[in-house]
Amino acid sequence: MRTKAVFPLVIALSLCFTLATWAQDKKADPAAPPDHVPGEVLVKFGPKAPPAAILNAAQAVGAQHVRSFDQLRIRHWRLGGGLTVEKALEILAKRPFVEFAEPNYLVLAHQAPNDPLLRSDVWGMHNSGQTGGTRDADIDALQAWGIRNDASTIVVADIDTGLDYTHEDLAANVWINPGEDLNNNGLVDASDFNGIDDDNNGFVDDIRGWDFSNDDNDPFDDNGHGTHTSGTIGAVGDNGKGVVGVCWKVKIMPLKFLNRRASGSTADAIAAVLYAASFNVPITSNSWGGGRRSKALQNAIQDSGALFVASAGNSGSDKVSYPAGYSLDNILSVAATDDDDQLASFSNFSTSWVDLGAPGVDVLSCLPGNTYAAFSGTSMSAPHCAGAAALVLARSPGLSSAQLKQTLMNSVDHIPSLVGKTVTGGRLNVFRALGGSPADPPPEPVTDTTPPATVSDLLAGGATTDSVTLSFTASADDAYAYDVRFLADQPVTASNWDSAVQVFGESVPGTPGPASITVPGLRADTTYYFALKVADEEGNISGISNSPEATTLPLPPGSWVIETVDSFGLVGVYASIALDAAGDPHISYRDESNRGAKYARWTGSAWSIEAIPNPLSTNTGFDTSLALDAIGNAHVTYRDILNGNLRYAKLSGSVWSIETADAGGRGSSLALDANGFPHVAHNGTGLKYVRWNGSQWITETVDSNGGGGSLALHGSNPCISYVGTSTSGKGKKKTKTIKKLMLARWTGTAWQLEIVDDNGNVGSTNCLALDGSGNPHISYHDAANGDLKYARWNGSAWQIQAVDTVGSVGDYSSLALDAAGNAHISYHDATNGALKYARWTGSAWNIETVDSDRKAGWQTSLALDSLGNPHIAYVESPNDLSDYDLRYA
Repeated sequence: MRTKAVFPLVIALSLCFTLATWAQDKKADPAAPPDHVPGEVLVKFGPKAPPAAILNAAQAVGAQHVRSFDQLRIRHWRLGGGLTVEKALEILAKRPFVEFAEPNYLVLAHQAPNDPLLRSDVWGMHNSGQTGGTRDADIDALQAWGIRNDASTIVVADIDTGLDYTHEDLAANVWINPGEDLNNNGLVDASDFNGIDDDNNGFVDDIRGWDFSNDDNDPFDDNGHGTHTSGTIGAVGDNGKGVVGVCWKVKIMPLKFLNRRASGSTADAIAAVLYAASFNVPITSNSWGGGRRSKALQNAIQDSGALFVASAGNSGSDKVSYPAGYSLDNILSVAATDDDDQLASFSNFSTSWVDLGAPGVDVLSCLPGNTYAAFSGTSMSAPHCAGAAALVLARSPGLSSAQLKQTLMNSVDHIPSLVGKTVTGGRLNVFRALGGSPADPPPEPVTDTTPPATVSDLLAGGATTDSVTLSFTASADDAYAYDVRFLADQPVTASNWDSAVQVFGESVPGTPGPASITVPGLRADTTYYFALKVADEEGNISGISNSPEATTLPLPPGSWVIETVDSFGLVGVYASIALDAAGDPHISYRDESNRGAKYARWTGSAWSIEAIPNPLSTNTGFDTSLALDAIGNAHVTYRDILNGNLRYAKLSGSVWSIETADAGGRGSSLALDANGFPHVAHNGTGLKYVRWNGSQWITETVDSNGGGGSLALHGSNPCISYVGTSTSGKGKKKTKTIKKLMLARWTGTAWQLEIVDDNGNVGSTNCLALDGSGNPHISYHDAANGDLKYARWNGSAWQIQAVDTVGSVGDYSSLALDAAGNAHISYHDATNGALKYARWTGSAWNIETVDSDRKAGWQTSLALDSLGNPHIAYVESPNDLSDYDLRYA
């Protein structure tokens, strides 16, 4: 059995879940991740295909058999012999009896924007206005439970990241496989795991479902997404703990196919769908998508016969998202609504393929480790409908999947925000779906309009390096929920309450008297101010408490502080960091999941993250480079993958202006002159230099045989380190080889080009900084030896030395100089999968490992603050590059 992850209670940006599509031009950008599992295909054969034809097709592409979906006549193959998926599909398309062949596409859990969220109530079930929303903008669960709350005869398969089957609010509702329950006691006992496939279904000891991601019998949730969706379907009701699901009692079958990063393959999704079908499961909940259209998956869903409840996706558009968008009678596609009955800004919509809406903003539910949090996304909407379907089916067991779907669609509350946006124009109403009449009496009117007393004795103390404990006196009023917020370096007031950082997972109010709340996840040696409000069950909210301060403890001298800035989806590649006048970090980077550029900045209290809008393209953010002007406005250059153009974005206040700076645009490096005008080096046809003169972009080619440039300005004069290439051989043997590290300096009238290092294959990645005299310093990779090297111009000659030669190091490096002109370099240690940091002490290199967690340090960017302390943005990734996070040290 695998180790079971336990999620602590944390402060975080919302962990909402969104659609992600990874289709990239691999030839245009080798670093871009694939949208499918490398080297794997799904092949469907005709019903009369002889075994010899199948064998010949497999041999034609050197395929190894992974598994068969016999009822679909589909084979899952792994290619051999270095054959690409694209070439294999070409070959297979010509083979007899092959109906179709396609890649094994990747999909993700559906994730929404990174707004910090807090809601200490399940408003989607019963909305009294307690979250500041509109009364009765809910699914009328309270009224529905008066008709039926028990769906214990129904199995709902939650196809997701798994489930914390030990959770206090879920354990009683977890499905048990009767064929593997050897003593028929309805419990999971150690004796049930006997290493035998007792029910002869091909899965050994699948007592509570299966993990298709790791191919084992432990579908424990190591991400949190599946536990959250399961809690909405069926957190146990009336047990005095946590939250309540749409069904108080139900059997939830956990089928894990998404890994800890909420990423999974189409083949594993198909396997999960068919596993559920083998038990005649009538309803599946599916809060994921983003792969390309797969005929194989479509066939599996259709063949399953179950009602396939699917989240519509979160691209905020009507662009079809799969699997929700397949045109099948047994798919129910669900959009997200908020507590004001508005269509969520991130939610997909369509009158042709999105059927209805359901609560999907700030939805409170379970997380692993007996914890709870509010998430947003259509991922949260779909399980509301899956739970509602279970209640309806428990009341009317004879309904087919199509009839069940139609029952939910025919009983919606029609709301203006969904008219013309979904097929039904309405939001789920489980009360009406169970036969409740819309003419029945509405919920009891509000009788209590008095808000709880305002807390006036809030104290902040018990500080650690990353937490502060708040204490206060809980009022005798009808307190129902707490809303805690904080800011750094200024008290929380009515005027800044909305912008203060909200805290996840505050304790539920108990009896009047002494109370405390611990706020974790804070920065060391930082002063914070805290405040709270109290809400009652009718939605009345108290005033803001007093705002005490506390300072977290400092870390020991020389300690690295490492934070995850953005982690959900594939984020952080092409990171570029800059520090503002206060020393706070700003980072631009690529979000692979949503195929765009993003911008994160530290506000003093938390990371503020936003997408840089893409009005000119749908696939941008490669090779980002960031600079801040004198007043702290962000300037970002990046590449548009669709046409290769160089884009330039400037943030003024809260508005981004974006334009095309040049054709081409790989490897952009940005610097601002004293006027705040941008200067950029990039790869176009050779090494190019682009600058804004105040009225237009000026472009010139620096070296037609160069590329991979890093730009710095001395005054307004540019200096660029780059890779020079040379041609060797003749005729068909003619090759272009990276050979030498070059420097281009603008003399005021012309470019002066010089060789820095041509000793082997050097400079493939490099970074330039200029000292106070304008002398260049360069960190770079020696590919011939796998070393990190450093070159500096001493005024008359280049001095070159190896910084680190242990393993393969320096393939990504970033250089900055302190006030004394000493070099600081962050770089990637490819051999050990670590982020390393080297600084010149004046006589030697001091080298240390900053982060050794998996493949940390890939694509690193370094800046120094006014004290010479290093700040590093980087990517942390496993070696297979299937997922990665943006980190900051």
